[in-house]
Amino acid sequence: MVTAVPPRRFDSQRANSLCRTRSTCCNRIGLLAGLALLCALVPTLLGVSAPTSAEQTRFIVTFDASVQPRNTWLLNEQINPKLSTLPHAQWQRLVSGNARILTVIGDKPQTEKTLRTLQQHPAVESVVKDVWVTPTEAINIHELSQPITASLLATSGAAPNDPLFTAQWQLHDDNWHAAAIDAVGAWQITHGSADTVIAVIDTGVRPEHPDLVGRLLPGYDFVSGLHETGDVFNNLPIDLQFARSNDGDGRDPDPTDPGDGVNAALAARLTELNIPCDAANSTWHGTGVASLIAANANDGVGLAGIDWNTMILPVRAIGRCGGHRSDLIDAIRWAAGVADPALPTNPYPAHIINLSLGMNDRCSAFDQAAIDDAVKAGAIVVSAVGNQGRNTAEHPSSPAQCLNVVGVAATDESGYLANYSNFGRDADIAAPGGMRYPSQYGVEVATNAGVITDSAVQTWKTVSGTSVAAPLVSGTLGLMRSVQPNISADELTRLLYASAAPFPNDSRNRSANYCNRDTCGTGMLNTHHAVRTAVAYIPSLYEDASDIWTDEPALGAANGPVVVGGSGLGCSIVSVQSLQATGTGSYAKDPSLFLLLIAALVGLIRRTATNL
Repeated sequence: MVTAVPPRRFDSQRANSLCRTRSTCCNRIGLLAGLALLCALVPTLLGVSAPTSAEQTRFIVTFDASVQPRNTWLLNEQINPKLSTLPHAQWQRLVSGNARILTVIGDKPQTEKTLRTLQQHPAVESVVKDVWVTPTEAINIHELSQPITASLLATSGAAPNDPLFTAQWQLHDDNWHAAAIDAVGAWQITHGSADTVIAVIDTGVRPEHPDLVGRLLPGYDFVSGLHETGDVFNNLPIDLQFARSNDGDGRDPDPTDPGDGVNAALAARLTELNIPCDAANSTWHGTGVASLIAANANDGVGLAGIDWNTMILPVRAIGRCGGHRSDLIDAIRWAAGVADPALPTNPYPAHIINLSLGMNDRCSAFDQAAIDDAVKAGAIVVSAVGNQGRNTAEHPSSPAQCLNVVGVAATDESGYLANYSNFGRDADIAAPGGMRYPSQYGVEVATNAGVITDSAVQTWKTVSGTSVAAPLVSGTLGLMRSVQPNISADELTRLLYASAAPFPNDSRNRSANYCNRDTCGTGMLNTHHAVRTAVAYIPSLYEDASDIWTDEPALGAANGPVVVGGSGLGCSIVSVQSLQATGTGSYAKDPSLFLLLIAALVGLIRRTATNL
């Protein structure tokens, strides 16, 4: 017979007795518990997440003049002995500005170790993340299924006979709409010059569109294949090598836009490869931007561009799912005619570069160097400030934030800040961007009828956005240059700012944001005023307008995360710095809680020593 044994009940008195007689054990357990608590809480208090699984990150590493990125020692990953022991770092293609792409696969501590190793090397000037670039996408697009009906607008003998011109309210006399730029008045003075080259860095163009035929110079396609840039480190399916470029190859001399549309199946496959991409129709964005600047005017077809004679240099830097910072920077230098070993030769350097695009990142030292090179080559760089409706002082984006860039905000037809437009310190001037459909004050642009892939049908559509505002400024600069071809880019830019019209009083939008010198720049674009100002300009008599709007200093390089802590007391303490400007930033978290934990731990250790 088996007698059942009752379960043992917890005897608290016995447990207390054991602890009193075994104080050493209990204190050691308390010490270990304190260490565990400290290790668990410190990352949270310092704003650092726990180590994550391996991720792939792309960086652009810029070297000083003593180092050539082609060097064998660099390709062998022997920048110093530490980096050679990190197999998760692999060099990719060259980038202009004496730089090279580095793809890193690893968890956060591994990536931080790699970057710290790079930044400690005396030959490395900067390390910046190769972030995504996207067009400042036109919002609420409405395809033209029937002719646009517009309110009666004043025209003159200078007005062209293009059938959609009456709907191009932004080009008419500002007596009808406060934000209209009065291009008609400017056309009584000049139609522009074929000697002026305006680069459109975008998604490429449809060269067969009737509004662009005869207006395009040989351009270039800078959209790299996925295998060339390290987007996918390993196991890239062959059929996806050119998924972004969508033209069967990587970089080439053909800037034709094959479409940036992505169907659901392709979006899913790219997402599996950690390439962020949503299903979307093709935008034909670059074609629309180019048409605003230079659509064939007075030919009885489609639209009228601002500049009837300027030549467009199409430069493709954005494909499916966007583009890369490295491709954009190469495109900027190439468009300006900057000689660089990583770039082909450009026989048609641009006088003006239009960037209806942006990165959700600060202007890095890498970006600023490219802008500086373009300006030194004689180019004016014009950039949209973005369509997120936010203050750029708090949420800057590159390249609009960079020095020596004409940042363009968007207004509605009345001169009020458009609800979608970014505003603030990055905006230097405002131009019409149109309002959202179904408002009749959208802006007409050339496009292709293809939904995902290109179509044989060329058409037009109504859009709005800062993508629209920027080319209006670029086209105006083209007209100004036609009457003053020998003045410098800096002088031309100053004349543009000086000619701007004042903003309407109390020009608040629905979000209670309004345009003034601090939010939208020096004023509203007025093409007629700008051309007249250029005509009247006499260099020997011109006084330097020191009070003309200028950008605040750029914030410099936005380098990657760096390990600044080490191991101690059995747990690794890691903090992350965002190295801005000088590259020597500091962590902004309040350390008081951390210090309290340390004090508590010291007290616990002393108590343990006493009991021992």
